[in-house]
Amino acid sequence: MKNSGLTTEVSTSRKRANWGSDDAPVQKKSISEDSASSTRTASSNGDGDSISRSSRNGDPAMPNLGSGDGPGNLQPTLFRLITWNIDGLDQQGIGIRTQEVVAEILRKDPDVVLLQEVVQESRDILTARLGSVYGFHFGEQAQYYTAILLKKRTVQLERSDLFPYPDSTMGRNLLTVMASWSGIPMTFMTSHLESCKEGTKERHAQLALCFQRMTAQNAVRTVLFGGDLNARETLRENDVKIAGGLPANVRDLWVEGGSRPEVRYTWDCATNVNAGALISHGKPRCRFDRLYLRPSQQQQLRFKFFGFAGIDKVPHSQRYASDHWGLMSDFEKV
Repeated sequence: MKNSGLTTEVSTSRKRANWGSDDAPVQKKSISEDSASSTRTASSNGDGDSISRSSRNGDPAMPNLGSGDGPGNLQPTLFRLITWNIDGLDQQGIGIRTQEVVAEILRKDPDVVLLQEVVQESRDILTARLGSVYGFHFGEQAQYYTAILLKKRTVQLERSDLFPYPDSTMGRNLLTVMASWSGIPMTFMTSHLESCKEGTKERHAQLALCFQRMTAQNAVRTVLFGGDLNARETLRENDVKIAGGLPANVRDLWVEGGSRPEVRYTWDCATNVNAGALISHGKPRCRFDRLYLRPSQQQQLRFKFFGFAGIDKVPHSQRYASDHWGLMSDFEKV
């Protein structure tokens, strides 16, 4: 959510009209896949002392059937994705908080991870601890940025691209990775949209561009777009509506999951002490973070679950890994 006050000049030569096509001029990203000697841990739910998983998350803890790791190296049948703003701008306990991010990723064992607010210190920990399991792709344009992690055993990379927002004053961009999972062509998109009240107009323009880019993908591809969109939805202000509304073929996965109130607010000063510490009065609750799906024309994945990640406090601490809850969604191969 936060704006550090950083102002980055972004070239305005890239016209917004170019965003609607896969063939538009883009800034091609090199691929960074740092390896590490850390041992992969088994997926598990973990134990929490703060928020009941059954009420706040409902994690189905489904077995990773056909994950590609077992006998016969079967094709995977269950796909899992997490999107999470990991709050790299908060330097308090950033080391142990990022270690908890790593632990949560290993527990949940997602195929793809979308991260926002990555900084150099958190990047170093993530790549050292997870580099043997995931390939890393960074949207590095400012002092804090986004990342997409692809599990090496199950996701095959096609290309990685970075699209700077022409009028952003905060160095924001859209990071896109095209890949395949279990033979299914997929596109993964993440962004951290313009922050705060002063960024409202630009945020609306950025969200409209993201939806445009999402729906312009080839119909054979399944598209997942998630991130910290700083999205407001009040009686007086609704960012999605102002940005032109949700496209007809795009689904809000919180809504698809039944609009459960216990997993609505992703930046919640009433339940997350990290977020609450930033506010001098009141306990605002916001659904800043979103996860959207544009299915392929011929359905290849079936939505199964939507819930939170990162809801346990850092061990031996009174704080969480981030001031945002992560979003996690599961899909089943049709």
